[in-house]
Amino acid sequence: MVDRSSGKLVGVVFVLIVLMAMGTTMFTTINYPVSQSYSLPAAPAHPPHQVNITLYAYANGWDYGHGTTNPTITILNGTLVHFTVIEGDNQPHTLTINPGPKESSYSDTLLSTSQITTTPGHTSTTTGYFNTVGLFTYWCTIHPSTMLGLIDVVSTLPSHIYKFPTPPASATVTAHVTLTASSKGFISSSGINPSLFFGNNSLVNFTILQNGSSEHDFVVAPGNTISTYNATVVNSTELGTLNGTSISVNLYFNTTEEFTYWDSFYPNSTVGHIFITSGTSPLPVEITSHGLEFRGSQNWSAPAAISTSVVLQFNDTSKLNYTIHVSSSLNSSIPNGILIPTRNTSTVVEIASYNFTDVSITDLNVSKGSSGNVLYYQHLENISLSANHLGWNYSKGTVNPAFNLTIGTLVNFTVVNGDGLNHTLAITSGIVPYSGATVNVTSVNSTISSSFGYYLFQNPGIYTYFDTYHPATAVSSISVANGTGASASIAISFTHISQYSPGNSGTQNAFINTGTVNEPKRYIQDY
Repeated sequence: MVDRSSGKLVGVVFVLIVLMAMGTTMFTTINYPVSQSYSLPAAPAHPPHQVNITLYAYANGWDYGHGTTNPTITILNGTLVHFTVIEGDNQPHTLTINPGPKESSYSDTLLSTSQITTTPGHTSTTTGYFNTVGLFTYWCTIHPSTMLGLIDVVSTLPSHIYKFPTPPASATVTAHVTLTASSKGFISSSGINPSLFFGNNSLVNFTILQNGSSEHDFVVAPGNTISTYNATVVNSTELGTLNGTSISVNLYFNTTEEFTYWDSFYPNSTVGHIFITSGTSPLPVEITSHGLEFRGSQNWSAPAAISTSVVLQFNDTSKLNYTIHVSSSLNSSIPNGILIPTRNTSTVVEIASYNFTDVSITDLNVSKGSSGNVLYYQHLENISLSANHLGWNYSKGTVNPAFNLTIGTLVNFTVVNGDGLNHTLAITSGIVPYSGATVNVTSVNSTISSSFGYYLFQNPGIYTYFDTYHPATAVSSISVANGTGASASIAISFTHISQYSPGNSGTQNAFINTGTVNEPKRYIQDY
């Protein structure tokens, strides 16, 4: 007899043996699903476009400043983005990029939690190159539902035309400015690419003088950088290429703000700034979760003539408790009404008035972060210098000039990069660099062609201004004495400025879409 149960067992064993023999190759060739990996492409040595983007890391969203959360960042195809991430809330974060309009494991983490750290104020940097048109997502893997925004890579950016307001029929010219157009910059009697100060409701006559036979134009835009949202005030066809020819045009300014002017044919070397000032109109200062800000700048300076009433409007967007603290370098007394009480609400607007009769540096700070300064001066002067490793070039070829000033002079130093190297303008008391307390006023480098900053001379004596990178060749003296005169024209009066003024390219290649109704898109400069 045949044991059927044993037969089944034998058959099963036989089948298994056959399958094992046949399936060795089959099983080893199966491709099991694996996690995809992704990384942004390597940047070429000379990317077509570059932009700087700073983001504050908070668990409730990426903060671009002024309460703009998770903005859509639009850039041109072929852009190298220099990301700066500032830790804001003691929590871990990552900066992660992936293609497509939402989060994915198919992603590239540019900054990890250990790189960003959990220390408030810690700054970390990285870069990402985008060479494919389409949407990308930037996000935090720790807070994926709140910290996410889009990067829109496009082939062309929108362009906007800025129009200056029409002056009233009764307006007369209040100031005349002559600028000589050259490849090295706009040259005036006070230096290269001078910062210009005018009062509100000024009608200014600009005369642009042709130098040489190269093409030049004169372009002006609101804001502190070169922008595609601009007005070509004088074009190259109007100016022509005949040496010595000129063209004049009147511009009317009726808002207290900052403008940038430049030559689109030589944007690396011709960038200057126009400040429309007022000593009475309230200027909005925002109290954010990371400190006092004016137009996105945390360490701002506001020059004001002594005995001038400076009115600041504080707008609390931080929803945090705060107290504004005020101190003065020469006047320890605090006028009434400038100490803002502690608040804890979503929207608070406070008006504070400052009025000092001494030349002083009045410091304002909030416990949440950065501070700002009101600089009370007796004289205000503009000095423009072209930075070169062989020396500071001043108007019409003068190298390392000595300046004579008087006590109470506030100097607005504008520095233009003349050789593409790193330069920092520093001032020290004494006759040689580093002999006294040294203050770095402003810097330029291979990606920042123009910058400016203030220095208030409160005490008599000899000062040295020098380049910290080239102290042996780019150095000279500033003599400060008692008296009422000044060595150059004095311009009134009051404005806030950012201490950083990029602008070495005529092509704008990014903008921030804030989503705010009736507000122009904010642009990021192509550095």
